[in-house]
Amino acid sequence: MDQFSDALVAVQKSGRVFNRLMTETARTLGMTKPEMDILLFLHNNPQYDKAADISELRFLAKSYVSKAVDLLQKRGMLEVHTDENDRRIMRLRVTEAAAPALEKAKETQVQFLKLLFEGVTCEEIKVMQAIHGKMMKNLEKQ
Repeated sequence: MDQFSDALVAVQKSGRVFNRLMTETARTLGMTKPEMDILLFLHNNPQYDKAADISELRFLAKSYVSKAVDLLQKRGMLEVHTDENDRRIMRLRVTEAAAPALEKAKETQVQFLKLLFEGVTCEEIKVMQAIHGKMMKNLEKQ
């Protein structure tokens, strides 16, 4: 394979491995993968607290997000509040009941990162981050 194909395959494979690990974690907690996705997103990105934010930034279907939000509400892991300035906007907030699930999810994230970056030096990671930043800047022009 050429370098371009190698890069694409690496990105796809890393996504598949992460999704598999997170699906297993969700299953052990009696949750669905979409529920885990939403909890992790809200925990890692508290500034994006609307379902539309999650859908847009994670490239997830609105129905996927909506169903997971409903399930999380029923479990008491998520609260939905009306925005103070615009009652049409609903804000999502993770509750304390989600703490054990989030702890397991964070452990899975660490496990994945250790697997992904095994044998990669700090200097190599810095170079990769710089390249990634430039690539994202290029893509944002589109």
